[in-house]
Amino acid sequence: MALAAPKCFNRWRAAICLVFRRLWVKANQRGIG
Repeated sequence: MALAAPKCFNRWRAAICLVFRRLWVKANQRGIG
């Protein structure tokens, strides 16, 4: 799938990165990270 549609894969990866960054920021604000 990634090889067939690299654009979609890149978009997916960007979305995941944004979600993880948001969760990481929340964790740091709580003092977990």
